[in-house]
Amino acid sequence: MAAACPDRPPCHGCGCKGGPGYRGPDGHCVGFRELDKVCGNPPNRCVFENAPGTGENRECALAPRGKRQKAGAPAAE
Repeated sequence: MAAACPDRPPCHGCGCKGGPGYRGPDGHCVGFRELDKVCGNPPNRCVFENAPGTGENRECALAPRGKRQKAGAPAAE
């Protein structure tokens, strides 16, 4: 079962919508899929912003696009 993708209020800063919370060298927020490639492991090439909600959306963000489900939506059978 895919994780529910929560609707988050508008916010500013990397990670505030549930991403990993890192800003890459190019100034853009880095998603979970690109984190190791762009930031390294450990992610020392990026800046951690620690915005509210950081990391809360990992399962949804990493789910295949067709398997994502909005919070509150009925699960597909």
